[in-house]
Amino acid sequence: MWCDWFDHGFVAQFFANGGVIETYVMHDKSDCAAINERTIINCTGYGARALLADESVIPVRGQTAKLIPQPEVDYGFFYGSRRVSVYPRRDGLLVQAQAEGDFNNDSEALDPQESISAVERLAEIVAQMRG
Repeated sequence: MWCDWFDHGFVAQFFANGGVIETYVMHDKSDCAAINERTIINCTGYGARALLADESVIPVRGQTAKLIPQPEVDYGFFYGSRRVSVYPRRDGLLVQAQAEGDFNNDSEALDPQESISAVERLAEIVAQMRG
């Protein structure tokens, strides 16, 4: 599985040292036990709760928006008091909105206005940084 947030230098070292990325479809934790590897990187996110029957995994609802790719942006940030974060990816800038009540909230209801508001807050922050 390719994760955009992997540092490309890290991945190059991983492959140079014999690392292999394989994708598995898993339905329960016995599928994990059947994988004969010393190290497994689990990228299931919230899906781990169901996969591993682990109720300690806490959902955190979030709304995202994706902006056009901007290769010159090579940093991400989280601005807690403005409840917005941004992360560059190959396919675009990922903007995440946070709101009161997101912690322990497994709602998948979409609210486009949350995404629009996050992008507007991001624009304000960038304008202030340019100052």
